[in-house]
Amino acid sequence: AVLHVQGTTAWSVDSLTVSNCRVTFADGFDVTVTNDLRIESGGELGIGPNGVLTCESDLVLTDGGRLHVYSGPTNGE
Repeated sequence: AVLHVQGTTAWSVDSLTVSNCRVTFADGFDVTVTNDLRIESGGELGIGPNGVLTCESDLVLTDGGRLHVYSGPTNGE
């Protein structure tokens, strides 16, 4: 599933745990996690092209958790 949030291009939370689900943020969406970001068993977190993930504390991938970072275009074509 891709999360599209109308009217905003950024989300900031104190902490985030992703487990047993897949969350992918849309193109150009910025996510800021002030404390720990944990991606645990069965969890997948995706950051779309031109998006930014800022984790101000620990990023923990455990028990098969997955982080996907998608690139944007590299040239004007």
